[in-house]
Formats: sequence, structure tokens, C-alpha cells
Amino acid sequence: MTIERRCGRKYELEVGQRFGRLVVTQTRPGLVMRCDCGATVTGRTPAHVVDSRLKSCGCLRNKRTRQPGDRHNDWTLVELVQDGPNNLSRKWAVRCKCGYASTKWEADLKAKVTACGACRRNEQKGAEP
Repeated sequence: MTIERRCGRKYELEVGQRFGRLVVTQTRPGLVMRCDCGATVTGRTPAHVVDSRLKSCGCLRNKRTRQPGDRHNDWTLVELVQDGPNNLSRKWAVRCKCGYASTKWEADLKAKVTACGACRRNEQKGAEP
């Protein structure tokens, strides 16, 4: 399937071509793709897929679950303390690389809070002459 955009780009998709977790299964009369999780994706334009805006059926965003032992920067997840309606409203018991234990909201972990207060204080002490 060849699509020409206003800026002159052409998009040719072939059956079997992979974009992220999506594999093209049909190009005509409409674009049909199958995700690695088994879901079927239809109603997308080739330009949307080729420009890398679409990487899955939504399973990457919706089904991403954290497990104890996963690492986020300097923090290691120990156990789930409080579960919430979505991923960002979960509270985890965590341990820093220096051994400091604390609890953090998953939203804070996604915001890339890199180190605990003790690590930051030690870094500041080491930076002073």
C-alpha cells in the first residue's frame, strides 16, 4: 500500500513487516495488524504506523506491571504496600543502592527520582573541597 503525504513522502507497507509489537497481516482494502499479545489493530493509517507513533495495540501502556525485584534508577522494588486503581497510584516498599529502605509512589519512580536523601547528602559532601 503506497500513501503519498503532502510533503511528498511515500509509505509502502508489506505483509509481514514489523513495527514495534505490531505485524502487518493485511494491506488492502484496509490496514490490519496483529499485536504480539494477540489483539488485532485496524483503522490506522500507514503514515501513523511508519512514523513510529504506534508500537502496540495498547498493551504496552495498559498491561505494564511492576514486579518485586525490578529496578528504577537507584531503587529496587521490595514489595507492593498499597495497590491503586492505576499504575501510578501504587505504593512500593523500596531499597536504595546504599541500603536505605523507604516507601515510594510509583509515579515518583517514573519521574526518575534517582537517589535517596542519604545518597544525595553523601554526594554533596564528596563534592565539597
